[in-house]
Amino acid sequence: MNTIKRIIISVFVLLLYQTIDAQEKWGLQFRPGMNFATEDLDILDSQVGFGFEISWSYKFEEHFGLYTGWSWNTFRATEIDRNRNDLDISSFTFGLDYSHLINKTNLSYFARFGGIYNKVKLEDTNSDILSESDYGLGWEISAGIEIALGSSTWYLRPQMGFRSLSRDLIIENLNSEIKLNHIVLSGSVIKKF
Repeated sequence: MNTIKRIIISVFVLLLYQTIDAQEKWGLQFRPGMNFATEDLDILDSQVGFGFEISWSYKFEEHFGLYTGWSWNTFRATEIDRNRNDLDISSFTFGLDYSHLINKTNLSYFARFGGIYNKVKLEDTNSDILSESDYGLGWEISAGIEIALGSSTWYLRPQMGFRSLSRDLIIENLNSEIKLNHIVLSGSVIKKF
């Protein structure tokens, strides 16, 4: 009796996996990118930063899906007390993803709009935190193309986006509002299943 149960469960799991695999509703994405601040902030030594995002998506309709993820981005900050510092941004991301196939090719165009729940930290070279904000909401929007790699379930997704956030930091005993709006140029690798 135990063997029959194992066979039935194994067949069920195999069929379920094949159904999920054929529909490609789920996606796991790794997205490194470059960030370009749109405003000149006194706290930033460089207007160019970098970072990455890891996200999980679910396509609930032919063209629409939801995503959620975590990202980390950093900018070089100005020196305080002759030490090099970094402005680090840790974010949880969430939102709506729209995609549409272009004339039965392996290309799709897409747009994403969502929220970011993040905090900002000012750290020195020893990773000691000099100042840290509370978590708060911001928003993001991006668009690009999605390229299917052959007949596999792997995709490339070059994209351009914009992120907006505003946080308060205490720097050298002064409360400073950081308005960090930045353009994001990135390229993702996605595995769909």
